[in-house]
Amino acid sequence: MNQITAFWDQISPRERILLGCLVLAAFLFVNAWLLLQFNKRRVDLLSQIEDRQNILRESEDRLAEKPMLESRNQWLTTQKRPLDNPDRAAQELLDRLTQLADSTKVLPSNPPVIKPSSSHPSHRAVSVELDTNSSWPDLVRFLYEVQNPSEAIAFDSLELSTDPKDKTKVRGKFTVSRYFSP
Repeated sequence: MNQITAFWDQISPRERILLGCLVLAAFLFVNAWLLLQFNKRRVDLLSQIEDRQNILRESEDRLAEKPMLESRNQWLTTQKRPLDNPDRAAQELLDRLTQLADSTKVLPSNPPVIKPSSSHPSHRAVSVELDTNSSWPDLVRFLYEVQNPSEAIAFDSLELSTDPKDKTKVRGKFTVSRYFSP
């Protein structure tokens, strides 16, 4: 402490003012840096809180939907029939799609392709790939009539484009699957 007092006594009033300004600038710089770090950490924490609140809301939504999903799964389990013969089921699906395409004036542009059956823990499926060419209203009616929940038929993939030769026609490439219980 004596050294600081001796130093203070040795310097001139002008040097004291400069030293005070220097100490004040250093103090302000350190405080500004600390406030900046504090604010950065606060923003990070607020972001983490918001993310965790979103996760919590999603979890609460899933929990609220759980009874509905369980009843839907139970209904699906009772409605889906088991897959006895994959080849016959694929042919039945192809016949059904061909019949619906004929009734809705959706013309196949290439011969349909039966894909190999797939097996998952929750279901088994047979699939058919179908290329079509039709007007937009006919295609919409076809899409509507194909998807029937009681038959467990769904589109796995669907690609639509306008026909380059006739802009009033729509070309469709579909992979349609019928699902069965495992």
